[in-house]
Amino acid sequence: MKCAWLQSAVLDNPSKLRKHMKYHPDRLMSPLSGNHRASSEIRLNTLGVVDNSKAKKHGNQNKRSDFLESLDVKDFHEFQVWRDQPSMQISHPYIALLVQRDIRFALHFGDNQLAETLIQSALNDELQLELLSRDKICVTTCHVTNTVRLCEFKLSIPSCEHWIVCRMVRTRVAAVCELLTHLRYISLGIVKADAIELYHRTNELCRAIALARLGYL
Repeated sequence: MKCAWLQSAVLDNPSKLRKHMKYHPDRLMSPLSGNHRASSEIRLNTLGVVDNSKAKKHGNQNKRSDFLESLDVKDFHEFQVWRDQPSMQISHPYIALLVQRDIRFALHFGDNQLAETLIQSALNDELQLELLSRDKICVTTCHVTNTVRLCEFKLSIPSCEHWIVCRMVRTRVAAVCELLTHLRYISLGIVKADAIELYHRTNELCRAIALARLGYL
């Protein structure tokens, strides 16, 4: 019954609803001042439901503005050139930059040849990661790091036998693959967004690679 009355009040006499609810916009303002007040404003729609979509939109605009202020113009230009004519080959300047700056450090575990194999396999979308069955998980020598660790995963590529690896290797490989999958989707036209959003997401994935390499993921 209360809901029926509410709908009737909205349709027949919206002013009566506002009077009943004692709605005062000035009381819904945040005590903060300046830009914070504008972003903290809360409004009610005609059904009396809190609508903070404008505040969220304002927050997203602020994040975008902050990102634009700290944007590396040269790096963004390289990304735009790649986006216009995308390629997943290491011969492309932007892919070469990512490999040199981010990917190689994450996939280098002490063996240069193994690192290059992993890099090329990742670029070719050939790396496969699998969780081992419970009875095969054990403390043993990780085939990639050559250290004794709890190894829970199998890493493999089509042209080579598989490796039993620890979680640290799995995390770093997965971070690299996520970045390259993102770029591959852009190159195929699957991801639809403007250049700023795509570049921002690319940088977030590069940051994830750095965190994975440092052991924070």
